[in-house]
Amino acid sequence: MEVNKEKMRELICYVLKNFENNVNRDLLLKILFFSDFDYYNRYKKSITNETYKKYPNGPIPIHFTEIKDGLLDEGKIMECNNSIFSGSKVELFYCNLDISKTNLATDEIEIVDYCVNRLSKSKDAELNNCSLENDSLWCNTEKYEILEYKMINGQN
Repeated sequence: MEVNKEKMRELICYVLKNFENNVNRDLLLKILFFSDFDYYNRYKKSITNETYKKYPNGPIPIHFTEIKDGLLDEGKIMECNNSIFSGSKVELFYCNLDISKTNLATDEIEIVDYCVNRLSKSKDAELNNCSLENDSLWCNTEKYEILEYKMINGQN
């Protein structure tokens, strides 16, 4: 299936709209991942059909940079570079500048809100693990490989 880039745009803007302050990149990416995969687990389909890969800091949607850059160019979101270094990487933060109404369905919003609630309350150390280490999908996927939706239900 092909990624629904418009749905991913909606999802990013909706997630960012849920925060009063800027959201760091790692938290945003984990919320996107869990929203798609939790939705899949309940409804047997993804919200966006996005493909996620396993990276050391967590899952990353493969079209994120392209979609994020488009939202930046349109002035719908803003990217902030915090001058404080965390290890050797620069922290990136995002906020939603376009507070328009979302086109996400009610059942999609329910799952996204649950993921936002659950992950936004996590401390940095918990967020880094984000229950991924106990997840068979995460454990059974090699670094930089695609995280398959079908693996969530133990299928191959």
